[in-house]
Amino acid sequence: MNIPCSSIVDEYLIRVRGDFTVLDSKENCRIITPLRRPDGEAVELIIEKGKNNKVRLSDEFNTSDYLFVNGLNLEANKKLNESARRLAKLRGVAFENSELYIETEAGQEAEAMSKLLSAIEALNYFIYRRSHRAPKSFSEEVELFLAENSVSFVPDYGLQGETIEHIVPIYINSTRNVVVAPLSSTSVAGAQHILKEMAWVNGDIKKINPNIRFNALLDDRRDTQQKIWSDDTVNKILMSAMDNIVTWEGRNRILSIIEEPLGKNRTTL
Repeated sequence: MNIPCSSIVDEYLIRVRGDFTVLDSKENCRIITPLRRPDGEAVELIIEKGKNNKVRLSDEFNTSDYLFVNGLNLEANKKLNESARRLAKLRGVAFENSELYIETEAGQEAEAMSKLLSAIEALNYFIYRRSHRAPKSFSEEVELFLAENSVSFVPDYGLQGETIEHIVPIYINSTRNVVVAPLSSTSVAGAQHILKEMAWVNGDIKKINPNIRFNALLDDRRDTQQKIWSDDTVNKILMSAMDNIVTWEGRNRILSIIEEPLGKNRTTL
């Protein structure tokens, strides 16, 4: 049976296009999308001329207004505001003075609109995190840190080992050959278990590609965690398994490591 995939995609795009409404005026155009906020209202965008012949796309403050009405004041809550900025930046969008916006070159509006809609969706999910907010994982903190510093990376990337293919947490392109492993543990025994498995994975991958550089980024945000990484056995496994060892407190060092040519001396605790 031959499934007409191309025609299915074409028909879907025709149907989706019919769900958009465009309202034009002399100053701008308003796009009412088929996407819905948690309250059921349609997500709307404003597109207008920006500075230096660029095109400016904005949510016209609607996301912040929606969150404010539902008890989440992004401007008054410093942590929430920081999270909003980081989530927006991760998607290539600015969040300033309660507005989500992006400026782009003419001809790139479609990509910009996709980024803006992604940012709007991410911030709208603050509603669901209001009373059931899960703490941000250390891996998420590391990914946001790299994104904020304009480091392009691929999460959960597959690298071939001599035995099997392994999934590494964060991979930074084939010219850099850098793997960043965010490591967090609540006990010495847990840290030893994680590192022993990682030592095997790293060794198996290096048999195929010895140029891969494995970098540990340690979660040392609490005193108890600092003691875990200082344990003699934990430290020995770290030294044997990783090319570089960096603490979260000294995380800026990982940015330099990413840019270093192959063969540089290792960084340790």
